[in-house]
Amino acid sequence: MRRSLLGAAALAAGAIGGAVIGYVAERAVVDPAEEPLPAGAPQRRPKELLADDGTRLSVLESGPAGAPAIVLVHGLSLTHEIWTAQRRMLERDYRVVTLDLRGHGDSDDAASGDYSADTLGGDVCVVIDSLVGQRCVVAGHSLGGMAVLAALRRRPDLLAHQIAGVVLVNTAASSVVAKESASPPH
Repeated sequence: MRRSLLGAAALAAGAIGGAVIGYVAERAVVDPAEEPLPAGAPQRRPKELLADDGTRLSVLESGPAGAPAIVLVHGLSLTHEIWTAQRRMLERDYRVVTLDLRGHGDSDDAASGDYSADTLGGDVCVVIDSLVGQRCVVAGHSLGGMAVLAALRRRPDLLAHQIAGVVLVNTAASSVVAKESASPPH
């Protein structure tokens, strides 16, 4: 019995140690955000935008500037890097715009202290407005999807003039829509 417990403990320790070593090795060898661009790859253009309350938002654009645009919005506690694989596949043919929502990644914490869905929606509006009239498809993951819905609630004109389509990935839309439908438009 004692021998089997020692064996099980050794096996567990080996599995945990192996997982930790594998994770560290993976991060040291493959960090998609840090990989050099292959020859002929589209250039990435970092830029900063200011939200309505003065919060600095970090934005990354890639792909041909005049190509159809795709805006990708990450979820809670993530950054624009969650979209790295998608961005790499799309940036050959599309203008891909990713952002770090306020309080995430390279964007500043909220200057006003406001992290509500409505305020995050305002941040998405600022990014879409930076496309200067160019139509785009907007995809939001989780909280990012809620921010996209809040942007549409805040600025329904975006659907007529700039947003050609919306993709919601793992987004709990009902609470944003129900809450927002009870209040008058801004």
